[in-house]
Amino acid sequence: VRGTSPHMHMVHQHYTSFPWLNVLDNTLMVYKGHKVKVTSEMRQGAINILTELGLGEHLKKNPHQLSGGQDQRLSIASALINDMSSVILYDEMTSALDEENDFIVSRLIEEHQRRTGNICIIITHEDHVARALNGHVVEFTKEWRIR
Repeated sequence: VRGTSPHMHMVHQHYTSFPWLNVLDNTLMVYKGHKVKVTSEMRQGAINILTELGLGEHLKKNPHQLSGGQDQRLSIASALINDMSSVILYDEMTSALDEENDFIVSRLIEEHQRRTGNICIIITHEDHVARALNGHVVEFTKEWRIR
C-alpha cells in the first residue's frame, strides 16, 4: 500500500475523529472523501449503524464527550457505511471495547462485507475476535513466522 486511495478505508487503532464535528457528521465524512453528496437515505443509514453500535443517543455529541470505546465505535461506523471502498483495513478495531461490543462489531463487519463484497483485512490480538469473524486467519508467532 502506497499512500491513500478512495478505494481503501482504514480504521485506526487510535481514534481519528474530527474534534470539531459531532458523532453523526464524523461518520458522514466518509462520503466527503469520495466526493459523494449525502442523501437522506445515507444519513438514515449512518444513524442506523450508529444506533446498532450503541451511539444512537450520542449523535449530537463531539468526540471529546465520548468514552474511548464509544470513540472507537464511531471510527468503525464510518467503515460500516462505506460502500465505495473495495478494501477496508481494521487495525485493532476492538482494543478499547468490551467483549459484548467486540461481537456486535464483528457481526456488523461480516454483514457489511457480505453485502458489499469488499475485502476486509483485520489486525487483532484478540482470539475471540478472530474466531467470531468468518474468514481466513493468518497468525504470526513470536518469531514473526506465519502459522
